[in-house]
Amino acid sequence: RLTESLQDGPVVAAINADVKSLAECKAATRIQIGANRTDGLGTGGDAEIGRLSAEEQLPAIQRFFADADLAIVVACLGGGAGSGAAPLVVSAARDSGATTLCLAVLPFKFEGNDQREQADHALSRIQGSPHVLIAISNDRLSDYVGDNTVAATFDKVNEVLASGLRGLCQLATQPGYIA
Repeated sequence: RLTESLQDGPVVAAINADVKSLAECKAATRIQIGANRTDGLGTGGDAEIGRLSAEEQLPAIQRFFADADLAIVVACLGGGAGSGAAPLVVSAARDSGATTLCLAVLPFKFEGNDQREQADHALSRIQGSPHVLIAISNDRLSDYVGDNTVAATFDKVNEVLASGLRGLCQLATQPGYIA
């Protein structure tokens, strides 16, 4: 989200059920969902557990978006936490009064049909909540990063997304021209 004073720049939060993933994350704010439900071990790919976990922490999620002018939600769909929690997170951002942009990242084909179907279902639940919804296919992004190992491909895709987000934040916070 971007704060009232645009010069302050973005305030970044990570939301996840997996405590180990949160610990490795560089975000200043980390919201663990489902602590009572998952014991910090993640959702096991179950979107319903992801949804219920997000509901447990909905007040914390809503507090994070309070007073935001712009909220950019990056939702990695296909797994349990992302697919289950993302619709609630995006809705909380919009309900805060912030202009809401959602970048929904769809799984690679090699991740399987079950994850793709779960991602598609989550995407349909997100539609209508944000002001702008952009679905990004990991397969399409990987076309730009070339042939790599699976781990290297994930890293490169993350770099591309991070670069795009930095650009969006700069457009929103700094005067300039779009060429």
